[in-house]
Amino acid sequence: MKKALTLCLLILLLSSTAVIYADSKSLIGRTIKSEAAVTLNGKDIGQALIIDGVSYAPVRVIAEASGLEVGYKKGEVILTTETDVTIDKQAADIEPVSIEAMQKEKKRLEIESQTLSNYINDADKVIAIHKDALSKVDDTLKETYEEMIDKAEEEKAGYQRRLAEIESRLAKIEVALSASNK
Repeated sequence: MKKALTLCLLILLLSSTAVIYADSKSLIGRTIKSEAAVTLNGKDIGQALIIDGVSYAPVRVIAEASGLEVGYKKGEVILTTETDVTIDKQAADIEPVSIEAMQKEKKRLEIESQTLSNYINDADKVIAIHKDALSKVDDTLKETYEEMIDKAEEEKAGYQRRLAEIESRLAKIEVALSASNK
């Protein structure tokens, strides 16, 4: 989420820069038409100025609220992250992200993994119950029970595929976290 917000803010800032450059007139002397609150996750973090229908938000306030460091050098605003972990993409197959983001993703995947394991166990129980019932019902209901067994087996296979994907992703996150601790 933080990465997406940062990207949106950068796009906003770049588009504002393009408008300023395209206009080629200085903002000096222009009239501020109004101000607008800038909020992040419902929290007021500053004010944006509205000049000729374009909002100009405070870069430093937005960037720092998004976890970026802000610098200025010779007419250039420089945004950097301090917690990025650069890892071997081939080894871990994930983009550089913050350690905190990887830990959150790991926790989320562990919960999803446990949930899928429970679904697989439940599917096994359903399949067993339907197979037991299949041996006891008359021929008119056998097709219905066979369809229910097939459906439960398909669902179980889907859960198993997703669980394998999650376990692979968790292993990659572990590699990345281990690399960041070195």
